Amino acid sequence: MSTSIKKINSSELIALAVHGDAFVYRSKRGIALIDGGGSSAKLGKKLAQELPAVEHLDVVVCTHADQDHANGLKSVIADWRTARRGQVSIGEFWLPGRWMDVVKRGVKDPKSLMSDLIHALDEGKLDETRLLLWTDTDEGDDNGDIPRRLARLFSTSGSSIEFDHVSRNANEPIEVENQALAEGDTQSSFSKPHPSEGEFNQDFQEPFEPDWLRAIRERKASVIDERDATHIFQSTRRRVVYRMGHHPHLRARNLPKTVGTSDATGRYCLALIDAAEAIVSIAKQAIVEGVPIRWFDQELYADTLRARGGQPNFLLPMNSVELRSTPTAVALPVLYYLSLSKANRESLAFYAPAETGCHGVVFCADTRLGTGRGGKTPFQVYPSMAKSDQIGTAPHHGAESAARAYSFATRFGITHWVCAANGRTKPGRSFQKIAKNQRCCTACPLKVGPFSTIKLSLSSNAFALPTTCSCP
Repeated sequence: MSTSIKKINSSELIALAVHGDAFVYRSKRGIALIDGGGSSAKLGKKLAQELPAVEHLDVVVCTHADQDHANGLKSVIADWRTARRGQVSIGEFWLPGRWMDVVKRGVKDPKSLMSDLIHALDEGKLDETRLLLWTDTDEGDDNGDIPRRLARLFSTSGSSIEFDHVSRNANEPIEVENQALAEGDTQSSFSKPHPSEGEFNQDFQEPFEPDWLRAIRERKASVIDERDATHIFQSTRRRVVYRMGHHPHLRARNLPKTVGTSDATGRYCLALIDAAEAIVSIAKQAIVEGVPIRWFDQELYADTLRARGGQPNFLLPMNSVELRSTPTAVALPVLYYLSLSKANRESLAFYAPAETGCHGVVFCADTRLGTGRGGKTPFQVYPSMAKSDQIGTAPHHGAESAARAYSFATRFGITHWVCAANGRTKPGRSFQKIAKNQRCCTACPLKVGPFSTIKLSLSSNAFALPTTCSCP
């Protein structure tokens, strides 16, 4: 842990003004960065400006591959080092477990990965995957049949596909059991028994590292050059844009109108490329800089609704299980689309337990604090949440698509919300209904400019939002 943190009298939450989610959590136990906004250069400058005495981050978390969360972490060490004009370091990266196979292939051979994507686009495979996976409706969420529908789709091209790891129906009985409680809760939020934080983290160990990743670290020099990788991703984008303007292949396949336009599928394909580039860049950075990676798997959590792993008393998962072995393999390209699509609803969420005399923090990322169809089954509730008030990070920048999270607030003891604006997503009605003295936003005119960093002391005695929220 960073030695400079021991000088802090109470924990602190900082929402950096970087056009997207980038939260710094400081406590006596360590310092963590949760997401990085949309630009590594901006993030590096903000870290140097707002934390001039800090040269080490114990944990850096990337919750999912959306650009306004992940892009700021693509070269965070180099850009922070440049902005600070001195040495900096990171203790661990925490990444989604479903990225593991994308990292395995993308770090070694991104050209082949992108070629497969273009091939799938030309064959029309992305038309259906876009409809299956790229949706903002509740009805399509967490549909256990989606992986098997993709299996049938890709089996026609001769792909070898296994779905032991991806197809998950085990949580359905649990969802039915909790549905009434989620919709009309007459019980206390904490009346259901839960194991202690200690039980959840009794197997805390050093980060698990797959054999293939260890081998890549040992052959660091063979990792593809960053400039070459950038060229590969840019070239693939140009190929997609060309196809968006020249699409006789759509008419030739006699696709139904429900498939959508070539522009829509092209935009979906470009989003996949953006996500892949962010994932590969973050992983390569960890390899080159010698930073260990912890992997957090959401599918394993969906089986039992019991989160495990993380660092005790510092940062705990709410909707995932830290991997201690390599999950059952799912052959590309299917895992590729499952890994990179539905990013908002599939992000990781974490909890920073309250220190004595302080508030805790619930890092929602873009989740609705619930899993299952429509997000109706709440995430992990830790016992200490009943003993302290929590500060929540507004999910999906306050957008209405994550409105269910606010209805779960009392379950997790969330009393106040901090919103990190991204310049595009507007706060929805549910966020606006929260009392103005219980919310604040980096887009509110606190100091100067369109975005302002928010610093909050989490001490119960000193806690106060910097101003009442002026979001419409």
